[in-house]
Amino acid sequence: MVVTYSISPAYIQGPLIAATVFGVLATLSTALRLYAMHLKGLKPGISEFFLLFGVLLMYGALSLLYIMTKYGGMGLHIEDLPRESIVIAMKSLLSIEFIYGTSLGLVKTSIALFMVRIFGTKDGFKTGVIVAMFVVWAWVTSIILEAFLLCRPFPYNWDTSVGGTCGNRPAAFMVAGIMNVVTDIMVIALPLPHVWKLKLNVQKKIGLTSVFGVGIVISVISIIRLISIYKLNFDDPTYTLLDPIMWTVLEPQLAIICANMPFFKTIIAAFAPAMGSSADRKYGPGVSSGRTFDRLGHSENNGTYSMDPLDTKTHTVNVGHSFDSSKTANADVESVSSEEQRLASNASPYGINVIQKFDVEYEKASVRG
Repeated sequence: MVVTYSISPAYIQGPLIAATVFGVLATLSTALRLYAMHLKGLKPGISEFFLLFGVLLMYGALSLLYIMTKYGGMGLHIEDLPRESIVIAMKSLLSIEFIYGTSLGLVKTSIALFMVRIFGTKDGFKTGVIVAMFVVWAWVTSIILEAFLLCRPFPYNWDTSVGGTCGNRPAAFMVAGIMNVVTDIMVIALPLPHVWKLKLNVQKKIGLTSVFGVGIVISVISIIRLISIYKLNFDDPTYTLLDPIMWTVLEPQLAIICANMPFFKTIIAAFAPAMGSSADRKYGPGVSSGRTFDRLGHSENNGTYSMDPLDTKTHTVNVGHSFDSSKTANADVESVSSEEQRLASNASPYGINVIQKFDVEYEKASVRG
């Protein structure tokens, strides 16, 4: 018979409320990211698919947190719980371990692939991404193997009556947590050397560094989680696991929010243009603005951009040039706008300027009287 437990005590409600609120925020931030891409005329790519899988797993972890508290007696001493509740709590713990590692791996991969869109043509950047992703997924694999191999036989994880042994679980969790912080730093550091090589003023470089370095928040959460794991007592797991499990659920949620933050500029620019313009002046034009190109060197359309057909009337091309074709027969096309205007109109995300050159062919129609 399954026993249900009250979730009304404050020490239980706190973790549940925190995980629920940040779960909603993670979902909302993902929706805003997709909407921002829609405003830019972009379709979701492989980075977004990795992120969406991470979001789905996040919901799984959040559901398990509720199951552990409602049916597993989390927050209560183990000697006060029936065997059925302990089994539910410990099986849920195993599942959350698996989800935790996999969801963080998916989100970190999404972040790295997004960076490839921006810096994919930079020397050595893709190599750095490959190395970082190898380390990330080696860590994910270790988390999964740890969950399945730490206790033998496997059912001993949730039913000690079968007899068996477990390794040092707190130590294993600590090592995994430290490696998680290392992978955080590796992913965060990927774009920073390239940002500081850009021909931008120091203020803009600092702004770009803050955009890409926002993931340091996840490292802080990882460290807090490590501290809570250090206090674990597996002789009374249902009583001491509540806080570590809360941070385990929160960390992927905050990682998702951080992964989506670079896209918020597009939303701000769409609904509060004045704020968007202010950000342009501070950090450089177009932090994911609606007029930007999506990566350095080439786009998802192999470097091609659609343009409207020209006739003898005045046209505004989507790269920022407005001209009268009837007056350009003997004029230099480069005189249409200043260098500053062209750079502003061709601004890539995060203030990285990309100059696109177009050859315009036209025929001057002869006029017969």
